[in-house]
Amino acid sequence: MYRDKLVVLKFGGSVLCGEDELPTAIHEIYRWNAMGYRVVAVVSALGTTTNQLFEQSRKYGQRLSPGTVAKLAATGESTSAALLGLALDRVGLTNEVHDETSLGILTTGPILDSSIESVDTDRFNEAFQRVEVVICPGFLGRNPDGKISLLGRGGSDLTALFLANALQADQCRLIKDVDGLFEWDPKRSGSPRQYRQITYQGALELDESIVQHKAVRFTQENNVTFDVTSLRSAFATRVGDVGEDLFHDESIRPQPLRVGLLGLGTVGLGLFRHLAKFPSVKLNQIAVRDIQKAIDNGAPETIVTTNAVNVIQNNCDVLIELIGGVEPALTLVRAALDSGTHVITANKSLIARHGLELQRLADQRDCQLLYSGAVGGGVPMIETVNKLGRENPITSIRGVLNGTCNFVLDKMAQDVSFQEAVLAAQRKGFAEADPSLDLNGTDAAEKLVILARAAGLNLAVDDVRCEAVDETAMEKWQAAKADQRVLRQVSTLEVVDGKIQASVCVQTLPRDHFLAMAQGEDNRLVVDTGSGQTQLIGRGAGRFPTSQAVVNDLMVMIRQNASRLQLEPVG
Repeated sequence: MYRDKLVVLKFGGSVLCGEDELPTAIHEIYRWNAMGYRVVAVVSALGTTTNQLFEQSRKYGQRLSPGTVAKLAATGESTSAALLGLALDRVGLTNEVHDETSLGILTTGPILDSSIESVDTDRFNEAFQRVEVVICPGFLGRNPDGKISLLGRGGSDLTALFLANALQADQCRLIKDVDGLFEWDPKRSGSPRQYRQITYQGALELDESIVQHKAVRFTQENNVTFDVTSLRSAFATRVGDVGEDLFHDESIRPQPLRVGLLGLGTVGLGLFRHLAKFPSVKLNQIAVRDIQKAIDNGAPETIVTTNAVNVIQNNCDVLIELIGGVEPALTLVRAALDSGTHVITANKSLIARHGLELQRLADQRDCQLLYSGAVGGGVPMIETVNKLGRENPITSIRGVLNGTCNFVLDKMAQDVSFQEAVLAAQRKGFAEADPSLDLNGTDAAEKLVILARAAGLNLAVDDVRCEAVDETAMEKWQAAKADQRVLRQVSTLEVVDGKIQASVCVQTLPRDHFLAMAQGEDNRLVVDTGSGQTQLIGRGAGRFPTSQAVVNDLMVMIRQNASRLQLEPVG
């Protein structure tokens, strides 16, 4: 795996107020993952759950067993960790949910106000051999007797910082409900200045409303640098051995990015619901086919139009294209780039067939064209291949890139006819009303072309040899089953003697083969370079994975917008 960097992200109950906030936390996890980081997500119980559990325990009297109270309080964090894991599953980010026992978090001191003594770092390293994200509770540990212990007020901060130190993380971020550290609590009154950076001593002189002093003293003793920020902010405060305390220049804070959206279908609607929670974004206008349907789905009547050109001409900074197909998407994206507007799209046909032309236009107009959602959905496949290709020449790419074909082939393995298997895929939502582009290999070929381009290789869709998934697959399945093998539509690119050979074919694979284990909408990718092999797993289609990738591209632009004004020191 190329992911040799690590970030620890702490999400407290003040930001994870309920399940509705989980997608926003995932945006933060996804963006670090897309930058090549493994992620440790330290979570508290949702909202005020921990307080409610303590209050519930007090109904049974004052002289209660601390161990029993700790067990009750622990259920809040266990629930939030599991829910975050499920939410990550939905967008296709591989993860494992652990507890204080499986990670070997040992504590000392009173059961209800303990301190961390040690953690088993090998457990984390083992987990990262399997997944990209490790989720752990931030308020819990086990005392020398093996009993659950609580870390007291601000315990999740201490856990995150302790783990960052023990695991030698490259970054550690405490995600709060404010943008960073201020002269005083901004919820009280007035307009306190926000620190851009602050020394340990400076942080200790502030009140403990944001970061517990016990946690700051730990970082000071161990020289751990960390950042404090909020989920949706492009700002942060760096805490550490930074020399002097500095404030952000409030006079140059950027205005929210003005966004125009083309399309409010499955992915567009998921994106629209995400954007409503981002103060760094102002949704200018949405182009749709059916205005009333858009309004029924929650879009304000004042920003809905059927004229896509108006969206481009309405002074937007970023155009998000989610209408699909080559035309009119090509004409609209050209117009946006030509006017100097940044473009984000998940349109694989557009990028595979016209991406080079559009990228040249974007470069000429000094704007960006981002398309993480075109391949892999919630899995950063394009970013991974691009990074690997910059480090070493890529010799081969192999992948299962189309979930429709996975489903159809598996149904046929159950002696279901080809036609019945396709109908079942359509009923499940895996296949379009016209699934021909999936089944004839075009969809996978387009994705392979985009991955090749990310690797620095020039490949056209017409240069990819395609074999269709059709009735003949039934005969192949009979032979494959006899040999304990399975069928998969495999996309392959190989560089042989400087020449590119590319195909999308139905292949028989051993059951335990990495690509053979892709099921449903799963995508899997294997990239070989001179220095080794990288494997990626995730879900490649649907509202949640694709809208997540689009949101990540937008967050890249939000942070670059702030970075141009030198507002955020890191991340």
